Amino acid sequence: MSSPSTGSSDLGSEPEILDVLEVHPREDLRGTVIFLHGLGQRAQQWRPAVQSMARSLPGVKWILPQSPSMPITMYNHEFRRAWFDLEDLPPTNESGSDSVCRQINHVLQSLEQIVHAELHGRPQSPKVVVAGFSQGGATAMMLALTSLHEIGGVASLSGWIPHISRPGMRQIEPSLPVFWGHGTEDPEVPLAIGQESTLFLQEDLGLPEATITFRSYEDLGHDVCQQEMQDLAAWLDAIF
Repeated sequence: MSSPSTGSSDLGSEPEILDVLEVHPREDLRGTVIFLHGLGQRAQQWRPAVQSMARSLPGVKWILPQSPSMPITMYNHEFRRAWFDLEDLPPTNESGSDSVCRQINHVLQSLEQIVHAELHGRPQSPKVVVAGFSQGGATAMMLALTSLHEIGGVASLSGWIPHISRPGMRQIEPSLPVFWGHGTEDPEVPLAIGQESTLFLQEDLGLPEATITFRSYEDLGHDVCQQEMQDLAAWLDAIF
């Protein structure tokens, strides 16, 4: 069983070109955020939250990719918008199947195309930060920690770091900024999973504690809140 890797071509086809929504900067470009939605969601559901943050980040471009649709095991194989298949929530530390590895490899290749276009599509390359909610947060972490490109930062909102991806992860940039936001009452991805994931970053990948911003939000379930969005925007402003 192979662990996910952006260099893989397990599906035997070219990476899928994902549909994206874009929110363009109102001032000179300072950086780009690629924001990944959660399981069963659509990219446009995050447009209001992104537009709200964009008001305090006028030099930031936002890219909201739309995931493919695929059968999801935890929903009796009904088709949902997702970055990869899930057997259950809360997520477990099971290694996962070869098919899930291939799905992850394929979607990471597609996202790498977006990162590459942002970094190499203009004379002066902006910083690129990847972020996401729930499964999108998990995917953002996998992308940032396996990417062949220099990622400027990574943010996870109510996410996790899948165990299936961990053997293929590496610490590319020792000062990689990480923002982790999590509700204390999250029943789908409990706070303890977020805490364990940040420990993995420190103990297994060697990221300094000082580069990780961890915020928990009282009484918040599997969702985001206004304070979390404000904290994320402030963290992004410091990066860009």
